[in-house]
Amino acid sequence: MTFTKTFAKPLIAAAMMGVLGTSGVAMAQKAPANAAANAQNQIAQLKNVLKINAGQESAWNGFVTAYTQNFNPSRNPSAAQFNAMKTPQRIEFLKNLRAEENAFLTKRYDASLALYNKLDDGQKQMFDEMTSQPVQQAPRAAGKKK
Repeated sequence: MTFTKTFAKPLIAAAMMGVLGTSGVAMAQKAPANAAANAQNQIAQLKNVLKINAGQESAWNGFVTAYTQNFNPSRNPSAAQFNAMKTPQRIEFLKNLRAEENAFLTKRYDASLALYNKLDDGQKQMFDEMTSQPVQQAPRAAGKKK
């Protein structure tokens, strides 16, 4: 089985959904020591699958940088500190946190578009296939019939 069929699509789809960066801190705490080496190997294989050329290198590097960085909020209060906040303070904190997360994800999306715009038609088709996810139907409510 080829790398593309086995690893590339889930890796890129997970990255596009924010899984690699947002929860990367939690996963890194449980991951084996060679996790960073494995991630670098997967990135190198992905680059080979897409056949990134010299003219695309800058956009590729921006893409890799954006998707290998973890989200680090400016404030990370403990549970006790969060619970000590009054409701208006919690809401303000959560609004600010959401704004930081949105800015972080926007950088990722912009890096994806920058890379995509540098790809040729064949590479774009491969990238689209690798980043698409199957459509999942919502679970049916109990008691409802067709």
